[in-house]
Amino acid sequence: SAAEPAQEARFALELDLEERRLRGEGTLRVFNRGAKPQQRVPLVLYPARFRSLDPEITDLTFRRYYPRWFDAGGMKLTRAALGGAPLKRADASTLAKTPPGTALWLELPRPLAPGASLDLELAFELEIPARLGSFGEDRDRVVLDGGFLPYVPVEGFRSSPARTRFALELSCRPQTSLAVLGPKRLAKGKGKAEWEGFAPVLAAGPDLVTLVEHDVRGEPPIVVVAEEGLRERSQRMLRVAREASDVLRRFLPDSAPQGRLLLVQAPL
Repeated sequence: SAAEPAQEARFALELDLEERRLRGEGTLRVFNRGAKPQQRVPLVLYPARFRSLDPEITDLTFRRYYPRWFDAGGMKLTRAALGGAPLKRADASTLAKTPPGTALWLELPRPLAPGASLDLELAFELEIPARLGSFGEDRDRVVLDGGFLPYVPVEGFRSSPARTRFALELSCRPQTSLAVLGPKRLAKGKGKAEWEGFAPVLAAGPDLVTLVEHDVRGEPPIVVVAEEGLRERSQRMLRVAREASDVLRRFLPDSAPQGRLLLVQAPL
């Protein structure tokens, strides 16, 4: 519910575009929202699902996802601790019926009381797959639309992430002209961003530039980030975003976008 406290994710991130790796280290504050003491914490490593080819992808649809051949991605947790002491881990993917390596239990040294919180100390390494769409890398462009941080699900491993306050700091290697982290554009691919939501977004690449900054009274500000040669397509993206936000304001006002809309071109 809206009254429940949000998780807090504070991570320093290092994106290596040449190695296609994202390394992160920081803390994840989680709350026991249940009525009973909690002996273990569920943790989802979403990118581990890219270690193997999705069975839903067929010979007919393969090229929509992979530009050349299947390229495995993945995520591994390199540290999980509480108060400096390592936590025991147990794989839960089989029981959760999720792809291997995506679901973990972190065993706590003592139960977490209802309403109480703790700060998990986490470090991870994400291997970014050469993949088209909203999660992957193609031609030095990285787009990670949600799920690139370990997260605690709302209810069960297959549910969505809990609402989270993000405080992230990014550095890119080699240096890029522009990166997008959550709602912020970071010059030279370096800087900090803070916001509240359900999933983090990261995009970076040497060819990303701001093509559109639409700010008209009575409409949400819209920014389009894409390649320099896609100005015509960025205008189409702007039209679609304006039409969609107008429909939401008219018929679903509670779902209408609040604040600035930041659109990033993904490799397709």
